[in-house]
Amino acid sequence: MKIKILDKYIFYNFLKLFLGSFILLIGVGMISKVMETLSVMVKFKGSAIHILKYYYLNLPNMVTIITPAALLFSVAYSIAMFSKNNELTVIMTSGKSFKRILLPLVVFSFILSFGLLWFNEMVTAPSNFKAYDELTLIRGRSHVHRLYNQSNFEVRADTRYYHIGKFVAKREEALGVHIIEFSKEGIVKNIIEGEKVKISPGKWLFQDGNITSFSENGELTKREYFKKKEFNIPESAEYFHAVEKRFEETNIFDLMTFIKEKKERGESFLEYEVEFYWHLGYPFICFFLVFLGGIMGSYLKKGAISQSVGLAVLMSTIYYLIMYFGKSLGNSGILPPILAGSIANIVFLVITIYILIKEEK
Repeated sequence: MKIKILDKYIFYNFLKLFLGSFILLIGVGMISKVMETLSVMVKFKGSAIHILKYYYLNLPNMVTIITPAALLFSVAYSIAMFSKNNELTVIMTSGKSFKRILLPLVVFSFILSFGLLWFNEMVTAPSNFKAYDELTLIRGRSHVHRLYNQSNFEVRADTRYYHIGKFVAKREEALGVHIIEFSKEGIVKNIIEGEKVKISPGKWLFQDGNITSFSENGELTKREYFKKKEFNIPESAEYFHAVEKRFEETNIFDLMTFIKEKKERGESFLEYEVEFYWHLGYPFICFFLVFLGGIMGSYLKKGAISQSVGLAVLMSTIYYLIMYFGKSLGNSGILPPILAGSIANIVFLVITIYILIKEEK
């Protein structure tokens, strides 16, 4: 029972600091974002709703960046206060080890890591995508510039199977089109081919093509060649649109799709693999920061708040420097993708283990 009371006491004091620092840093981050984009917003002549929506959509990204820093500060400062008030000494003289004191914070960081992983992939990435579109609109540009042309791909819609040599998004045209139409029973009805196709909703204009038709028994019934012919096909050009995404707008599922597509086309996918492993590993920095913040916080007494802030800023800066350094090595092929995407976590893991071993001695 005493242990449970101790855990609650430690966790309650930490949680107040964590929530307070988290909200404060979110506010600072949003002010920074406003100052960064102020010149663009002043020139915008449209509705203020778009500006408010842009800043709102940036909140998840702030959460992703700020959470580890807020965690490190809160752990370091709360442990520093326990040490300053001699509570840490009293607890340890009662037979509790320092690692045992950190246990409720470690458990919290472990849960937080998985929560942050889910949040990054399911909330932050889609929000970043929408935020960029809002900023594009505010700058007076069209969303169409986000579309990119696809080459040599296959897709299915209802009872139609498409193979398209090249899809030109802005012109809504396709080259080298091959369509197989099936009956409800799965039997091939028609094969439509064309060198060039202009796509309009419900109407596809084929040029230099042919149509081959089959009976219910699969026997050839007709083959027609044409210079130009229109077909009633329900899919619009939007069905084949592929939108360009920056890495901060992609989640692990997007990255898996991009890697698969690039493998099939024989293109390089190193950058996507590096980003994939970074996405998986980044949230778990929270787990290491609890140990680093706790041990370093035990040495902070005078000026603990300023030292804790400095520690959080320093460690966050070091983490991102190592992360970007690792990514650049991975993108250039010097490091394997799994190592390049995880190098910052590996470095922090080594530092954490070293400090824990040193403390035990």
